[in-house]
Amino acid sequence: MTEGGNNEKTERKIEDPEIIEALLERTLVGRIATINRKRFPVIKPINFLYWDGKLYFHSSKKGEKIADIRRGSPVCFEMDHPVAYAVAKGRHARRTISIEASS
Repeated sequence: MTEGGNNEKTERKIEDPEIIEALLERTLVGRIATINRKRFPVIKPINFLYWDGKLYFHSSKKGEKIADIRRGSPVCFEMDHPVAYAVAKGRHARRTISIEASS
């Protein structure tokens, strides 16, 4: 933990707007977190598009994400930016596994 009780890993924090924009432009999957009606945090994967300085994502008009946002829930967004993909093979393989590099 850093001074003041902040658990933030400042050595990994990305603050350069050009780097952030580049990541937003080439990453396709993210996660959106809201607080639901029962006051529980909910994190859902989403496909998104970053275009013209705005973030767009698909949702049903009556979906939980939209209802939470309309109700005034705090919102958090993060991007999944994998370093590599490993394709599973065989008759039971139905997934692609993301492999993150350790630093």
